[in-house]
Amino acid sequence: MLKNKKNFIYIIFAIVLVAYCIRFYAINTSVTPPAEKVYKCGDIAPFGSDFIYSSEHKIEGYRIQTLGCKIYTREEFIEKYRKDVEKDLLVYDYYITADVKIYNDNTVENEKSGISLLYMPLTSINDNIMCDEDATLFANPTLPGVSFSLRPSSNMDVTIVYPLSKSNYKSVGKIDSTDFSIRISNYPTRKLIKIK
Repeated sequence: MLKNKKNFIYIIFAIVLVAYCIRFYAINTSVTPPAEKVYKCGDIAPFGSDFIYSSEHKIEGYRIQTLGCKIYTREEFIEKYRKDVEKDLLVYDYYITADVKIYNDNTVENEKSGISLLYMPLTSINDNIMCDEDATLFANPTLPGVSFSLRPSSNMDVTIVYPLSKSNYKSVGKIDSTDFSIRISNYPTRKLIKIK
């Protein structure tokens, strides 16, 4: 009797496992990835009705343009942007600064409109790097924070700072040869804008 009960439990477990595998396969084979649009450095990319994480975070009426980038070692970054900073605040080996211009075409400010630099990761084939909030504020001393709104029909130059570590990138040459883009949306269109 006990042997039949164990066999019954094994059979039920196997059926549940097979059903789960079939369901997992069926769901993942019917998923179509979002369309992708890649903008060159210097192009002006509209955010439009696309979004990164949630449709509540649409940034309609805003556009972004990359103006170039520069790679710094930790010491070079501190020397250029913040000589008085505590060295413990900037812990990464390298920093990439992406110079961008953000435009607000005519969106009236409200609590749902505006830009969050934290929602614009630096991506490559192997990376998804969030901006370093402290370093970005050091590079932009007049910026009120990494989330902000612009007045209608205005624009602003911002330097977004992304940290990199030697465990991923052994040299500046390796970083320089990597094809980085800023991802400004995921759905329904995945939009990437090159930084160089």
